[in-house]
Amino acid sequence: MVLVDCLFSFWRHRHSLARLRELCATMPRTCLSAARRHLSGLSPHEHVLAAHLLADHSVVQNFPGVARRMAALADAGADCAMRLTGAVVDLDGLREARAEGPAGSGRTTTC
Repeated sequence: MVLVDCLFSFWRHRHSLARLRELCATMPRTCLSAARRHLSGLSPHEHVLAAHLLADHSVVQNFPGVARRMAALADAGADCAMRLTGAVVDLDGLREARAEGPAGSGRTTTC
């Protein structure tokens, strides 16, 4: 699994990163409901951090605090491959939006 996260340094946690790693390592893999129960005590932000720990590869947008967060995950025993990237932007989508004009301009498109 590859996880792409442009808010990596934003996610807050009350449990230690080592505890999140331990929960991920001991998560039942027999069925989705068992995994959900196992992680049910985590906040939504902690679920995202757990997803990084469960991913094979994490691609994180470089932003202030990202290097520190990556180091903290590594120190907690994370073994996922993390890669820094620049801005995660759909340049084609931006060009199309600019060509269509401002929202509410009355133009319609079909997909």
